Amino acid sequence: MLDGDSIMPAETMVTLARTIEGNDTIGLIQVPPYEIGEATLFSAQRNFGMLMIPIMFAATYYFKIGRAFYLGHHAILRTETMTKDCSLPVLSRTKLFAEGKPMSHDVFEAALMEGAGWETYVLPQLVGFDQQVYNIKEWAIRENRWLVGSMNWLRLWRYKQLSFHGKSNVLFLSCLYSNAFLGVIGLCLSYYGSYYFFKNYLYSDLFLRHFQNLVMFSIAIFFFILLSPICLTLLYYHKSGRLRQLGGVVKVTFSYFLVYCLKSFLSIIKMFCLARFLFNWLKGKKIVWGAQDREYRGALSWEESFKFS
Repeated sequence: MLDGDSIMPAETMVTLARTIEGNDTIGLIQVPPYEIGEATLFSAQRNFGMLMIPIMFAATYYFKIGRAFYLGHHAILRTETMTKDCSLPVLSRTKLFAEGKPMSHDVFEAALMEGAGWETYVLPQLVGFDQQVYNIKEWAIRENRWLVGSMNWLRLWRYKQLSFHGKSNVLFLSCLYSNAFLGVIGLCLSYYGSYYFFKNYLYSDLFLRHFQNLVMFSIAIFFFILLSPICLTLLYYHKSGRLRQLGGVVKVTFSYFLVYCLKSFLSIIKMFCLARFLFNWLKGKKIVWGAQDREYRGALSWEESFKFS
């Protein structure tokens, strides 16, 4: 299964075919898709994040062996199980949910395969490539589609053909977008907390001293979340002998913190975009399932940015 912008090496295709033909219990094999293209700063920082994809997919393979997800592309699947065990239900119209067959059906199809007894794998040692989105507007168009599609899973997670793992996975993924609302609430509370801290410094200082252990634990958690990705990335590429190709320890570490600072600002914009999309979905606003533009057409103008926002 390939998209119109998919690039897959011949070696990957041959390995996929040999693997699925050599094991009759496999229904699907997913290849990690790496996004390529660095025409803008937005796409460049996303490309740097692709360095961590092998670690993520290796963890998925280790902890969920035989129970992988499906992205709808960069995969090989057994047509027998797709036609026999992955029939999609036809949904009725409600205020929030559209009628017809569910959108974003790929994840649900993988869950149906796993529920029917087939093994689904993601092989981190294989590679495939996808065209990058070049600005945050096109990213938002794509995320809006995915959000609407994943909300359908709220109607499907109790489907009797799914296993316990399939039900929990579908439900968990459908609830992820609610983090946007929680993030907005947390951001507002953090600004209010900062204002209160500087306005009532003495009382706040006494409060922090009283809960010193909790404060130190929170700081430790923050640094663990901050440093663990770069430490794992350096260790992985050092063990694979490719760290020098990326510029060495100093350049990779510097790039990581540079990208981290940029993502901190972008995350706020993305959070408000997703919160707005989720709010529009809750209002029952109709959303067109269109495609985003993946061709680089120059810088995004301020006029277009404000018009879109």
